[in-house]
Amino acid sequence: MTALIPTLQPRRTSYRRGKPPDPRAFLERYRSNLAALTAERQPEIDALSRKLVRQDRAIAALRDRRGISPSP
Repeated sequence: MTALIPTLQPRRTSYRRGKPPDPRAFLERYRSNLAALTAERQPEIDALSRKLVRQDRAIAALRDRRGISPSP
C-alpha cells in the first residue's frame, strides 16, 4: 500500500477553475485501493492468520508441559 500512496495524491498543484480539490477524494481512492488489495490477498491473509493460531496453540502447549506461566 505504501507504494500506491504517491499515485493517490492529487496531480495538480493549483486549483482548476478556482475550485479547490475535494479533500475526501484521496481517502476514497486509498480505501478503494486498500479494499482491492485486501480482496486480492485475502487467501494469503487467512492462511497467515491460521498459521499464527497454530503457533499460539503450540506455544501454549509447550508452556503447559514445562509449567511456565504465560507472559502478559
